[in-house]
Amino acid sequence: DRVRSYTSTKLGEERGRQFEEMVKKVKTVEIRETIYEVEALLLEAKLIRQHKPFYNIRLRDDKSFAVIVIDRTSNFPQITTARETDIERICSKLKRDRSSAISQKIANIEYFGPYPSAGSAKRALQTLRRAFKFRDCSPEKFRHYQKIGRGCLFHSIHLCDAPCIGNISKTDYNRSISSIREFLRGNRTKVIRDLEVDMK
Repeated sequence: DRVRSYTSTKLGEERGRQFEEMVKKVKTVEIRETIYEVEALLLEAKLIRQHKPFYNIRLRDDKSFAVIVIDRTSNFPQITTARETDIERICSKLKRDRSSAISQKIANIEYFGPYPSAGSAKRALQTLRRAFKFRDCSPEKFRHYQKIGRGCLFHSIHLCDAPCIGNISKTDYNRSISSIREFLRGNRTKVIRDLEVDMK
């Protein structure tokens, strides 16, 4: 439907002269299949950022993209969100400093996305959290709850297994993290099948 909308004989009248000019320059069309429409939108946004097409100014300069971050530098990985610009800044610092501390940290952190906004990335995590309880607290907060010997609010409302107080083993916690990683990579069928087996 999207490609067909560009083949109209009245394209210039309906959408503007720039669309007519753009279509005249098209030599080939590549189609990539996605399971969900939202995945298609995310892919489009990523390709626009990557290729910076001349005729697309709406998304090209947008800095509001967000990513989901899984920090595996600790025994109980933390899951949060960040902006793509934050990651770009870290990577450019890594190139400048050549610091082994930063490169080690980068090597153990995974990024998933981009998502159109921080809100959409957070909503994705809220949904995942219903099935897989994980920590999103900073190392400082983790140590604080470890010290006082009780879990945080998320633990109280059954959305975190409180690894800070030894409420879950490293193996079981990391099994959940692996499922989240698989889901975010697009291997949803396997994750859903495993959940169904656990439910039964």
